[in-house]
Amino acid sequence: MFDLLFNGFLFFMVAVWLIGIVKRKSLAGFTGSLKKHGRAFVPIVVWAVFLLLAASYVIWFDQFSAAHDIPEAVDAGVIDVSQGGNPYVDKIIPRFDTQYTVDTKVDFGTYNYLPVDLMVYAGMHRALGFLGSPLWFVVSNLMLWSVAFAAFYGFVPIKLRGYVPFAGICMLFYSFDNAALTTLLMVASIYALKKLRSDRAGIVSIIIMGLAVLTKAYAVVPFIVLVLWLVGEQLRLRRFEETVRLVMAGAASAAIGVLVMVPFGVSNVLNSAVFFHMSTTSRAGTSVGGTALAELAMGSPYFAYIAVGAIVAALIVSLKLRSLYDRIALVSIAFSLVSIKSSYALLIVPGLFIVLRVREWMEVSAPQPSEIEVSTVSIDSAISSSK
Repeated sequence: MFDLLFNGFLFFMVAVWLIGIVKRKSLAGFTGSLKKHGRAFVPIVVWAVFLLLAASYVIWFDQFSAAHDIPEAVDAGVIDVSQGGNPYVDKIIPRFDTQYTVDTKVDFGTYNYLPVDLMVYAGMHRALGFLGSPLWFVVSNLMLWSVAFAAFYGFVPIKLRGYVPFAGICMLFYSFDNAALTTLLMVASIYALKKLRSDRAGIVSIIIMGLAVLTKAYAVVPFIVLVLWLVGEQLRLRRFEETVRLVMAGAASAAIGVLVMVPFGVSNVLNSAVFFHMSTTSRAGTSVGGTALAELAMGSPYFAYIAVGAIVAALIVSLKLRSLYDRIALVSIAFSLVSIKSSYALLIVPGLFIVLRVREWMEVSAPQPSEIEVSTVSIDSAISSSK
């Protein structure tokens, strides 16, 4: 079903990104003006929204919980694996395609997220399971989100009085979704890329982003783009030894992925957590749809080929862009447009990297290099395109 909220957020982000590409100075001027003249007003509005959401969250916690099947799915998965089962084979995961009520039809299937997600939440269940379900899951997510937003704060020039309520809104909105762990790993990957020494930043960033892929399959988009971007920059500078090291880091990530899947059966994991999301037939009993493009093509037997083709085309076009953030934004937008699942977690990838790109455009007044360079001192300058 076409999701108005999902599409509203997506097209707003696309509009901001396109305006920045075409008229970056205008966007920087607007954000600068908003920062200057809305210094007091904007935080008040954001705090009001956050407090209203927090109050509603507490009052109608059970209703929020009933609208999501992810807490029950993760809870069933971690309990099954803790009892020696294989949730990628055992059909113990409850699914429903509408808000849960006594009349809701519930189907049971296998675990639809990758093994690192399962293992981390199993550990958190051991530590917080005494809170009961879904509270242990919600608290776990709020903890992971807190760390992610704390790390991300170093990337954005926003005062805490505005950043804290904004982060709080996002944390509560996604508290019933296991996107927190994936986001934390993506943020950690970019943090490593910007903060570590250049001779190890790329390798560490690739490995961490590879771990993100092993939580939710959509993280494969920033992973592939990151590897191609880093390798391309090193080839451009004719640093072949570093290129080989980066390729080996990508191969190591793939090897780690195979190793963590082996205990559950590689084919079992792929069928349950990857191929499951590429077919409306396999998704019977849970939500499908999302964007207009997904709705139009979803009935076609060639939908998977259409989706993969669109993403590959976006990936090829992205090679013309110099900024890592622009590349990830473009491919993740294409991924979101053809996704058959109206999961709001899909919006995190383009949102995360568009925010980072906007942050760069806001700094147009600072001296900028004429083009991307990978310095032997710092890899940070290579993240931005020419200003």
